[in-house]
Amino acid sequence: MLFARAAALIHHGGIGTLAQAFSAGRPQLIVPHFADQLDNAARAVRIGVARTLAPARYTAASATRELAELLGNDAYRVRAALARDQVTTEDGADRAAAIIIDSLH
Repeated sequence: MLFARAAALIHHGGIGTLAQAFSAGRPQLIVPHFADQLDNAARAVRIGVARTLAPARYTAASATRELAELLGNDAYRVRAALARDQVTTEDGADRAAAIIIDSLH
C-alpha cells in the first residue's frame, strides 16, 4: 500500500480515503471540501491523528506549516499507529451488525 510508505498524508477526508489512511497508520492533513468530509476531518482531529486546513487557506506555505507540525510532533504518529491497530483488528461488519441487533431489542 502506497499510504503506508508515506510519512504523512494529505487528502480531502472522504470516508474511503480516510479508511485507507487509518489502515496505513499515518498522520494526516485533511483538506475537507463538503458533505461528510467536514465531519470526518473533525473526528480525525478529535482522536489526534490529523490536522485540517480549509481549502481557501491551502497554500504551499500553509501546507508546509501543517505538515511540519504533524511530522514534528510524535503524538500524531503514535495516535495514528494506535488507530491503525484498532481498525485493522476490528471486524467492522460484525460490530455494526451487533449494534443494529442490540438496538432492535
